[in-house]
Amino acid sequence: MGLLSSRHGPIASYLSAVTAVLTALLVAWGLAALTPAPPVRLVFVAAVLLVASLNGLGPALAASALSLLAFTLFFMPPFGSLPMEGDADLPTLTLFGAVILLTAHMASRLRSEAEVARSAAHKTENLYAVSRRLATAGSPDAVLAAVVDHLAATLDGKALALTADLHGTLSAAATTRLTADGQLLQLATTAWLESEPKAPPLWHLLPLDAARGRMALIVLRLPRPLDPEQRQLVEAIRDQAALALERTLLATDLAQARLLTETEQLRSALLSSLSHDLRTPLASIIGSTGSLLAYGDSFAATDRRELLQTVLDEAERLNRYIQNLLDMTRLGHGVLKLQRDWSDLHDIVATAVERLRSPLACFQVEVAIHPAIPLLYVQGVLLEQVLVNLLDNAACHSAPGETITIRAEPSTNGVEIAVLDRGPGIPEADRERVFDMFYSAHRGDRRPHGGTGLGLAICRGLVTAHGGHIEALAGPDGRGTTMRITLPIPAHEQPTSDSGEQP
Repeated sequence: MGLLSSRHGPIASYLSAVTAVLTALLVAWGLAALTPAPPVRLVFVAAVLLVASLNGLGPALAASALSLLAFTLFFMPPFGSLPMEGDADLPTLTLFGAVILLTAHMASRLRSEAEVARSAAHKTENLYAVSRRLATAGSPDAVLAAVVDHLAATLDGKALALTADLHGTLSAAATTRLTADGQLLQLATTAWLESEPKAPPLWHLLPLDAARGRMALIVLRLPRPLDPEQRQLVEAIRDQAALALERTLLATDLAQARLLTETEQLRSALLSSLSHDLRTPLASIIGSTGSLLAYGDSFAATDRRELLQTVLDEAERLNRYIQNLLDMTRLGHGVLKLQRDWSDLHDIVATAVERLRSPLACFQVEVAIHPAIPLLYVQGVLLEQVLVNLLDNAACHSAPGETITIRAEPSTNGVEIAVLDRGPGIPEADRERVFDMFYSAHRGDRRPHGGTGLGLAICRGLVTAHGGHIEALAGPDGRGTTMRITLPIPAHEQPTSDSGEQP
């Protein structure tokens, strides 16, 4: 079979045709010696068919001519001579020649169609393989790495992907057995500026272009020239790579734009949400200092001390709010490092309730913290702000005299803290949307103009910064709302009683 294969070149293909005819002649002689009416014609037709299916039309025609000549010389009387005009066997010989030629043509055509189908299947399989790799690539570097690896493996060569920075300087983003030395970088730098880069023999420069311009340049170093089929495959892979690279760059741009938008919204939300908390201590400070300046001499020493203590307390409270605001703004930029410490949930809850003493005055506030709740490794003022927002929401959506419950229990995922109210509740379709920026569900809100729609968004941002999550659920017995916070318990050890803190 090796001699009958076209992979040995055109000369070998024609030699294989001669070999096939000689083999058929020997077989035909053997059959003639064994049987009185040997199927000689079928033997030669089979030889031609085999040559046509393996080597194409040219060798098949040569095999047809040799078979017809061999059959005429050795199996048609008078043996050893060619038929002359008027010979009775001339029509039979002509028909046999036509059959052989038709067989050669049909077999070679079937071979060509099979080759085309096999080539298309191989190309499709190759493109599918690289498409799968590109589909799972989540970054530009991953796309380029997948392309150079696939091209190098498919073509048995070396590949390198280059990208340019803002100054136009090229650098290697991915490589497979190819080093970005000075000579190669000089060649690539020149090619980067050309619409159709030209490369030395056995080198190939594949630009990855998109609407935004040139995104990357693939450099290939191959051991042999590309045939037309391989060239088409390389171009198809390049087009797929350009689309995948543009997709990842667009995804990166969208993520950055979304981050900037969310950062700006969070900054605005923080300023709006905390502004009333800043006004309250300022009003107390202004009122107390104004009273001292206007009527200080007429106040008793105890009253003056009480007013000064109010100024001090509210100034410290204002300082905490300002620090909280700064920390929250940094959180919106993604640069805040939480100042965690071991905190007692009882203290955090008590402070949050005290801050809302006036809004909660007409409600029954119940606090149920499980004795097994450990110290929380959190930034206490931020968790306190979360509870303040949740309690404020509960108060604004509940009727006076109702009960608002703060409950904390250990869970398999950490610690669960829930704020429950008996208000009208949140429709199931809106329970996720209430955490969006500026979304406000006015159902049952007792505030004249409703809320700003920022408090719950800030709650989610703060809880997420602590590695937890918050969700809105139906209230007890389907009435009201339950806002449930889940905070993880840190893996490292908690402080023991030896350090002066209770676990």
